[in-house]
Amino acid sequence: MRCGWKRVASVAWTITTIARTQGVEGEDGEETKRSSNDRATAKWRVFTDRARELCRQKKFEEAEGFLRKALQEAQVGFGEKDGHVAAAKQNLADVHRLQNKHEEAEKLYGEALQLLVAAEGADHPSVGALLDHMGLFYAQQEKWIEAENAYRKALVAKKESLGNQHQEYAATLALLAEALAKQEKMEAALAAMEESVHVVDSTGLVSPVVLNKRMLKLASLYVQARKWGEAANWHARSIQELELNLGNSHPQVALVCEDVGVELAHSGQRDSAIRYLKKAAKIWEEAASESIQRGRVLRRLVMLRLFSDTSPSSLDSCLKDLQTSLAIAKKVWTKTLNDWKSGPANGQEVSKVVRYSLHKSAEELSRTLLVHGVLLHFYKNPHEEKGTDPLYTCTETIEDLKSCLSGQELPVVMSQLEASCSRLHNEASQGSFDAFRATIINML
Repeated sequence: MRCGWKRVASVAWTITTIARTQGVEGEDGEETKRSSNDRATAKWRVFTDRARELCRQKKFEEAEGFLRKALQEAQVGFGEKDGHVAAAKQNLADVHRLQNKHEEAEKLYGEALQLLVAAEGADHPSVGALLDHMGLFYAQQEKWIEAENAYRKALVAKKESLGNQHQEYAATLALLAEALAKQEKMEAALAAMEESVHVVDSTGLVSPVVLNKRMLKLASLYVQARKWGEAANWHARSIQELELNLGNSHPQVALVCEDVGVELAHSGQRDSAIRYLKKAAKIWEEAASESIQRGRVLRRLVMLRLFSDTSPSSLDSCLKDLQTSLAIAKKVWTKTLNDWKSGPANGQEVSKVVRYSLHKSAEELSRTLLVHGVLLHFYKNPHEEKGTDPLYTCTETIEDLKSCLSGQELPVVMSQLEASCSRLHNEASQGSFDAFRATIINML
């Protein structure tokens, strides 16, 4: 979660506005007030900057202490209703949010919002920014209805103050889209994210990186909605942006090419899917030939080629690529397992990274074993000679993988893969490979 910090510049603008509307009592009084405000501003800035640095170091308790001093300085120097007080309360609320102190954070957010609305009006950009933070606060707790409400109020404030073609308005639209998607309001989520992308694209004021991330998020929402064609279209456009900014051989291009390939496969456009996957495979071969990404792309290519071409030469080629994929998957799995057994070197965060890698490598090895078993069972049939069904062997190997993960939370997909292996093994004698196409395409 990001931790936002109210900048002094925007608060100073608030003070100027209030002074202009309220008038002044005379030059001497104004000078004295300005001098007092300047001293308070300096202390407020020092305490806030120190807290920000501590927050970056994840020293939240220390940061909280400095933010309390900043709040006290604002209250003494400017009065309880000043914009500095609202800013200090928002910053303090953000640090409480990062420490999961939800009750304290919600109270401070509410107080900051009330102060800002009173000082600036409900349609001020600062109000919209604060409502964004409140939305993040609720999203962190998976209170998606409350998050949605906060983002919608933020949109109203930003639209009135900045217009609906501003990048800040677009940023809130993207946040709203995620909250809607979490509630499975997919049509509304897609509409919000598309509008966000359109605003960012049309203004040309945001970096290409931001635009591309937004397009990738829109594509992922289409995947979530099972609208494969639209997802592929947005991913394809993202590839164009990536190639323009990063070059044709960048690993990020390969990742998105792979996504497009999978989406096109689900939409029935297997020839186009194969072209994108081949492009991804070529990039990975040059950039990271032993990576799990290359092994995964090769596996997916084999799965799609089995649908369209089962000639002897194609099967030999598929088996060769699949053996390369399997070798990579085994190597990555072994290394990750050893890393896990040796224990994380730098605390809990490393532990999470290693656990994630362990799960992903086990999942990929399981998938590759499944495809290998299918290819050998239906096309090469060595079990007829050796008396061992490759699909049965595959199931046993996945059981071994699960035993290595004993005591850890298992990836859900591994149980699904094991079930698929068992079903294929049990039903293989009753049908051809055609009967299992749906199972295979869902395992891409």
